Amino acid sequence: MDLINYIKCAIVRQRGAVSPFLFGMLAGVAVLSGGIKIQADLEMKRIQEQQEQRSKETADTYRRAVEGALMAETTGTFGAVDTNAINSFVAKSIGGGTRSGQNIAIGTITTDVGTNSQQIIISTSDDNLVRTQITALETAGDAAAMAADTINNRDDVITIDTSGIRTKQIAETIDRMEKYSEILYSFWGKNGRFPTLVEYPAIAAQSSTTDFWGGAFTYAITSDNIAQLQATTPWAQVLTVPMNMDNVIVMPDSCAGLGNNAQGGICLAAGVGALVSAEQDEAGTPVFSTENVITGATSLLDGAANTDTYIGLGAAKYPVAALCHNLVLNGFDDWYLPSRNELSTLYTNKATIGGFTDWELYWTSTEATDSAANTVSFGDGLIYQSGKGSLGINTRCVRKGN
Repeated sequence: MDLINYIKCAIVRQRGAVSPFLFGMLAGVAVLSGGIKIQADLEMKRIQEQQEQRSKETADTYRRAVEGALMAETTGTFGAVDTNAINSFVAKSIGGGTRSGQNIAIGTITTDVGTNSQQIIISTSDDNLVRTQITALETAGDAAAMAADTINNRDDVITIDTSGIRTKQIAETIDRMEKYSEILYSFWGKNGRFPTLVEYPAIAAQSSTTDFWGGAFTYAITSDNIAQLQATTPWAQVLTVPMNMDNVIVMPDSCAGLGNNAQGGICLAAGVGALVSAEQDEAGTPVFSTENVITGATSLLDGAANTDTYIGLGAAKYPVAALCHNLVLNGFDDWYLPSRNELSTLYTNKATIGGFTDWELYWTSTEATDSAANTVSFGDGLIYQSGKGSLGINTRCVRKGN
């Protein structure tokens, strides 16, 4: 006898009167039934959330499949989205199709005939109303209406605008051309010119780089210093990367002697290690230092070591040294503030170097006292001690040739 029948029989025996024992039993059954219902509701909610999450993941897999199909295009396969390719991609990921085994519902509207860009709507739903609505949206041919339709609020429906993927393909092609152009810039660096049209095929054969769709780049040259690379998309859009070396200053490999324009500036001697002066003063005339302390940067010969000492103590505290230390000029970044003797050499050859202001002081990196550094007058070459907090004193940076 089950519990319900037992309770009925007990009530009959009681002839309508309910004993405390029976009342307790009935109350217990009611509580048990309520608990089972709550548990069932929670389980149903969990299953529903799992199904929604699975729908989102499946829809996202199809989104990636569309992008994957387009990002795997070649010149020969360029065209509208290939449904078979999408299904093949998804089948490898999650098995493909809907939960009941139907094919996915896909609707497409071409938004740009030239690029074969499309507005695509995909659903993994088995609901016939949803599938019918997708067909209706495709038939209507209104891409904006397809994107705005309330059907897109469903977890198992996604819309994709493939024009964004076309933009990625263009960006990828331009990026490849820019990297490929480094080969041609390297040729220019060695020869002082870009390769001729006769020389180019041999250079191109050394690289397997192509445009996004596997096509070769087109090379054109206007002059020794001006050339360009081009790629043509399957929809006949021409992409161009220009190369222009007209305004580049070419420096000889090493200093040839006094006055030689090389190694980023004007050489003071020949060979490796020759002192090289920048061609002009640095902009601004900041204070030498924001603090008065002994730093030990007292070398008369080694401005690089002095400069390193100041930078080690804090570039912000030594603005003049920082001007030279941070300078990047004509491809060189190892400039420094000259020592007292190095700046005197610049004074001796100021007519050859050029750009100095007569009868003005220039900073050296040689410290004189805790509150002063040596400066050189470019009027008479005399050496002074100028307060580290002085303004209006010029700076000319130097480096060593290599």
